[in-house]
Amino acid sequence: MRYRNLLLVLMFALCWQSAVAQIYTELYGHISDTLKVEDSPFPVIDTIIIPQGEVLLIEPGVEVFVTDVNQQLYFWIYGNLIADGTPNSLISFKAFQPESPEDITWSGLFYYRPQTNTDTTDFQFSYLSIENSAFGVRV
Repeated sequence: MRYRNLLLVLMFALCWQSAVAQIYTELYGHISDTLKVEDSPFPVIDTIIIPQGEVLLIEPGVEVFVTDVNQQLYFWIYGNLIADGTPNSLISFKAFQPESPEDITWSGLFYYRPQTNTDTTDFQFSYLSIENSAFGVRV
């Protein structure tokens, strides 16, 4: 009986540890591929760039949050961004809420399209929430 209780305690401890010891994928620099909801949330530790010719797909329910409140951070989109959430599963970009609006350090999503590019399908989003950014989405 004593060993059974000890075994139950150990099993509980291992389950609790695995639940709280989530490893986050930090975002910075050049990124592409897919941000999956099961890997969310994604902390942004420096400016992000989707390079021209690359695609970043963000799944519904993904949370991206800015962690550094002491440097100006941007999310530059030169390539393709597809971020289609759903009414019940928003894609959210969050940041620290400073006391003063002048102290906001997260600029938002900046989409850049060269004059020679006439394709309008390379920036697509729906059910997207952007909080505490200086600009939200800028094209």
